[in-house]
Amino acid sequence: MQPYQWLLFDADGTLFDYDRAESAALQRAFRLIGAAFDPGYLTTYQRINQALWQAVEKGELTPGFVKVRRFELLLQTIGMAHPPAAFSASYLECLAECSELVEGAAEVLQGLQGKYRMAILTNGLQAVQRGRLARSAIRQYIAEIIISEEIGVAKPAKEFFDAALARLGNPSRREVLMIGDGWNSDIRGAIQQGLDACWYNPGRNRPNSSPKGRYSKSEIFALFVPSAVPSSRSFTWLKDLRSGQTGFLSAITELDKSGVCNQLWPTNDVERTSQKEIAVRSVSA
Repeated sequence: MQPYQWLLFDADGTLFDYDRAESAALQRAFRLIGAAFDPGYLTTYQRINQALWQAVEKGELTPGFVKVRRFELLLQTIGMAHPPAAFSASYLECLAECSELVEGAAEVLQGLQGKYRMAILTNGLQAVQRGRLARSAIRQYIAEIIISEEIGVAKPAKEFFDAALARLGNPSRREVLMIGDGWNSDIRGAIQQGLDACWYNPGRNRPNSSPKGRYSKSEIFALFVPSAVPSSRSFTWLKDLRSGQTGFLSAITELDKSGVCNQLWPTNDVERTSQKEIAVRSVSA
């Protein structure tokens, strides 16, 4: 069993609490222009933003275009007269200051430090992602951050992953694990490029497509986390989807009462093993 050398994390929704940051930044942006914020604005913005970023993933739009276009559409929809480029600049400045993490993310990366090299691969915007990382509690664990706006192409495109791996020194693809919450951008994108992938899926969503063809040659996992963590004993399960089996075949994360990640080890069943090291490895079905 060959251990991974690199763990590649998606940013928003995997490490960073994007939902909380998005809401806070949008409210602050409206306050900065002296406008009252209606909760319905957030729902409208999310619908517009999601559709535009899906187009980015398909290669139909660029992140730079989306940066302003989403606010042009939002302001038109709610009937508010304000320059969309100026509103976008205010929003991005506010968003870059929101560095809140998904619960437990800092503890997990702290535990993995020294055993793996870690990088962030994101379809976000340069000013936002670099600013948030610089302000965050995980900045010292991240060796590199690769941002779609900087390289001119987004996940899941082959060119994005090629550029990312080149930035990391072209490691063997069998030594790289992609971890993210985006089924198409993170998981399918990684598998198409010969990388193993771990789907961070706290909402227990169903994938909108099934691995086919060459996908079966790579490990693909769905990561389930309990809704309430930390607790005195909480577990994170990695379910092997390749073979369609119902058993859990991979890793357990045990959290102590303070929420600190102290153990992560491979196992073939739900029993505890004697291996007490922090590790993430592929598991054959």
